[in-house]
Amino acid sequence: MGFINYFTTAAPEFGTLGWLFFLGQLLGVGAGAYLRFMYIERHPVRQTFLHRLGLGLMVLGGLGTLLVVLRLLNVPTMNMRIWSWLLFLIQLGAAGYVVYYVRNVLPNLIREARLAGVKPGKTGSSRALSGGVGAAPAEPRPVATTGRRDARRERKRKTR
Repeated sequence: MGFINYFTTAAPEFGTLGWLFFLGQLLGVGAGAYLRFMYIERHPVRQTFLHRLGLGLMVLGGLGTLLVVLRLLNVPTMNMRIWSWLLFLIQLGAAGYVVYYVRNVLPNLIREARLAGVKPGKTGSSRALSGGVGAAPAEPRPVATTGRRDARRERKRKTR
């Protein structure tokens, strides 16, 4: 019963381990925001993966930050140790899945994209993800028959 009591009782202090956990959550939110909104990857498959990873980091880090803030505010139900350990185990499982995905799934997706003819672009836009299939090319602009100066003169003559 000591095991259950340990996890379901309120933590007496917010110690060094708690502050390290809080710092880790803040770093996760910051790294997720960077990957989601600022980082630009040339390859569209890796860009999609990194944007989704950034979203996941922001969600899990935000949840951890909320948990730490509730614990610092001494909310009775959220002050139990079980929530921190449960979130830590979830984040550890997510990290394991990311490692598996990067080592086993992502190289196959990149190889398939290369075989399909998707090439890295300057910014890896969403059009590059579709490979441009089914998109009609833009109509070419007509060649100007007169210069800008002549067109302005013509417009002035019409308004008089």
